[in-house]
Amino acid sequence: MGSSDMDNLKKPSRLSTGLRRGLGLPAITMAAALAPCLALAGDLNEITYDRTSDGTVQVHFSLSEPLAGEPGSFKIDNPARVAVDLPDVDNQTGSRQTAIGLGAVNSVMLAEANGKTRAVFNLDQSVPYSINQDGNRLTVSFDQAEQATTTASGMAVTDRGSSEATAMDAGQPIDFRRASSGAGRLLLDVGSTDAPMDIKRQGSQIVVRLPGTRLEEGGYNVNDFATPVERVDVRREGNGSRVTLKTQDAGEHLAYQTGNRLVIEVQPIPEEEQRTSLGKKEYRVSGLNG
Repeated sequence: MGSSDMDNLKKPSRLSTGLRRGLGLPAITMAAALAPCLALAGDLNEITYDRTSDGTVQVHFSLSEPLAGEPGSFKIDNPARVAVDLPDVDNQTGSRQTAIGLGAVNSVMLAEANGKTRAVFNLDQSVPYSINQDGNRLTVSFDQAEQATTTASGMAVTDRGSSEATAMDAGQPIDFRRASSGAGRLLLDVGSTDAPMDIKRQGSQIVVRLPGTRLEEGGYNVNDFATPVERVDVRREGNGSRVTLKTQDAGEHLAYQTGNRLVIEVQPIPEEEQRTSLGKKEYRVSGLNG
């Protein structure tokens, strides 16, 4: 911008001069009256992350200025997500998704709407979190995830331990864990962020076909996890793979992908439905006997 342009910006426009004269306002009062209309939202300039010695994952948001208001947040467990709202903030990072891959945190996605930027964290599992603001820096911290080790058969087993989040972080292609809801959760490394998938329920089995994805064959007894999933079998099928989950007393199931990880989750039948089902059976038996 040249010096003549800068001079023009400094000069009062005819419109603003006319408004001041018409309203009888001095120049400084008029400028103050217009200031709120000219105020710009803060910018989100950068996202960084690290893991502390106790396994806590910290995600840092670098802002151009402190937040105008308190950040809102909410959490869902199925699938595991945490959303944090940054009021009056524009995303200037140049990206809508940042891969993290530490502890329970897979990635964070950004979306702008209604005068705010929403950061949605995709998690391996539901863990406690906290938010701290220090000037132009806002930090979202996630507690240590459950560790997953691997049995002699190659299936992952979870427990509370070091900061290693899953057996998949250590290079294992398959992982199984029990969610806090009692659901069985199968994680597969499919090697792509958009692997094609077909999932169908066939009686007590859930069959997942992955065309073009070659997984190592194997059979895994996961009955000890006390979830609706009793066994997982992986077999080659053409140029891809077929994964079969044998279940018992299974409720709804879903599949979603975060990064290269395909997650298949099988919920137990809600207790209320089980009681209703038992009540119906008892009613029919008594009717027949009557």
